[in-house]
Amino acid sequence: MLRNPLPDMVKMVEGILKYKSIPDRWKVRFQLHLDPVAGKKFVDMRGLLEARLLALNDGPLARDWIKTRKEEFLMADISTYDKGLLDRLLP
Repeated sequence: MLRNPLPDMVKMVEGILKYKSIPDRWKVRFQLHLDPVAGKKFVDMRGLLEARLLALNDGPLARDWIKTRKEEFLMADISTYDKGLLDRLLP
């Protein structure tokens, strides 16, 4: 039972809920990346998933940080598709 992925997921979510501040390792992951072919910035799905997991923490610091990052991303030169993803998937 300990090697089952479900208990690992529960432990991860419990850890996220205990955060009093955003760890630096999480801040680095949720940022815009540059597509070298198109020359435009894009939202990495892994970072978007991380932000959604972090949104489980209902503390004001997490909520405010996600809201600020989302606003920064929406003002950046990213595709309409990426802007739609941010609007739909982040609270």
